Amino acid sequence: MPQDFLYGMEVIRHAPPFLFLFSDLRVINDMYDKFRTFLNTSLAQNNSVLSVVDERETRMNYIISDILDDANNNVHKIIANIFKLVFTRDENENLMSSVFDIISNTDYFCKYYTQSPQQVFYNLYNQIALADLKGYIMLQFSYLARRLEEKGNHTNASLLIRKEYEARTNNTMLTIISIMKVTSSKIWRCDPKRHIKGRTYDELTALLQGHVENEVDMNSKGTCRANCAAYSYTESYGCYDSKSEYCTKRKPCNGKIINCKFVESHMKACISPLSSPRRYEYIEYKSGKVLGNKRHCSNNRNINSWFRWFVHCSYCLCLCDQQGSHSDRYFNLRPVMADTAKNRVVTGLRLVKHNRIIHIQIQEGKLLPYGYIDNSTIRWVPIDDYKITDNGIKNGIDFHTMNYINRTMYLDDLVINEAHHIITGVRFEYVDNHLRFEIYVSNFNFDNGTVLDGAYYIYGGQGFGKDAAQTTIPFFDTQPVAAYPALPLKGAGIYYKGKEGYGGFVAPKISTYDFSKYMQLDLPNSEPRIETEDEFPIVA
Repeated sequence: MPQDFLYGMEVIRHAPPFLFLFSDLRVINDMYDKFRTFLNTSLAQNNSVLSVVDERETRMNYIISDILDDANNNVHKIIANIFKLVFTRDENENLMSSVFDIISNTDYFCKYYTQSPQQVFYNLYNQIALADLKGYIMLQFSYLARRLEEKGNHTNASLLIRKEYEARTNNTMLTIISIMKVTSSKIWRCDPKRHIKGRTYDELTALLQGHVENEVDMNSKGTCRANCAAYSYTESYGCYDSKSEYCTKRKPCNGKIINCKFVESHMKACISPLSSPRRYEYIEYKSGKVLGNKRHCSNNRNINSWFRWFVHCSYCLCLCDQQGSHSDRYFNLRPVMADTAKNRVVTGLRLVKHNRIIHIQIQEGKLLPYGYIDNSTIRWVPIDDYKITDNGIKNGIDFHTMNYINRTMYLDDLVINEAHHIITGVRFEYVDNHLRFEIYVSNFNFDNGTVLDGAYYIYGGQGFGKDAAQTTIPFFDTQPVAAYPALPLKGAGIYYKGKEGYGGFVAPKISTYDFSKYMQLDLPNSEPRIETEDEFPIVA
């Protein structure tokens, strides 16, 4: 694991007791660095030179004295302080309680934290366990050195600290595993203070737009015998009232006209410019009811229903489903894969609109032993740069086109349960009239960090089932979703977030890898060791 004692502590730093933990971790870390430097230097020196031996023994005695005898910062005391601070101190000063308070806050992700709650506790465990291990190594070496120098028999002390170390390790693991089982592994993005199109969100355009059409123009016979509600799926057959200031100036619906209804007989419509993807800036009915944001309009048109003999020809408010250059309604169907040949895995997701197509973009990083990621290799994989009009590009193979009939998206949360599987790819797939999100799962070796052969797709079995899946998806949250430090993923999904009365956003979320499945509760039993005369040349 990374040796930086602040690695992964970005969230924990905000807990008030962290300053005390930081002080103790720094003492252990500095002491261990001096200890390792002494060992490495001693092994490289010439043991036959008397002055070298004397200097080495003097340095060793100073180091051992710091480890065992320092009144304020001996290893025993520092390790005891760490565990007391994290687990057993008064609840108001207990680091574990403080961390719980941070991740339990409803605006946890709004503070731009990029670690899942489960990851936070695992990172805390790693630093505690590493400090405890360093302290244990230094204590055992010190007792062994004093015994070999005939400065007392420290066998009992050595056995005692081993038992204490095993007990602490097992208790700590048991506590952390219990916590990780009940804390979330998910990461998602909170709404920013201000959304900016193209940076924090994007949208489908002109998929199902409001459109005003007279019933006489929505049937091939040009009659007004029905009513607006009768036109649930039709098209425009022209402009019967050619003298109307609206009919000839409007933007015609050259696709399907859907779900019409009658609102009022008389209205004014502010027609949008031809260059705009909108049809209207607003519609104002005679009663004063306004659809849209009323403001100054240079292209206002009166729309008046009329009678033909005794039959009323009503203007209806409908939806227009029309493809065209102003309508961005496409989803990339190509698989998006990490470079497993270079041992890369997926570490993050975001949604991107490029060339009018919605893509899932992945972040990838090189997998290391024990589930770590080489953060120097992290990158966002470039998306496929194609257009729907390019030669050889096919609807249904390279991309999916949303329309009124084919507009359902399953909102799924996909999670892998097997400990030796991680995500190496994602994609959208169109199956049975539904667009669904899928993850590509690969085997890996936890101990050596190697991505293995044998992979498959996982997809959800049920859709969202509510109105969000049955109506136009309004906006897409394009903020990146990734952990820092980066981790492999055990799950990913697409979800809807919004409030009643507002369009809301479709956004990605991820689940970080669950390391608790590889945490071993019981230390292995060791065979009795027989010491030889030349086994410890540094202290002999």
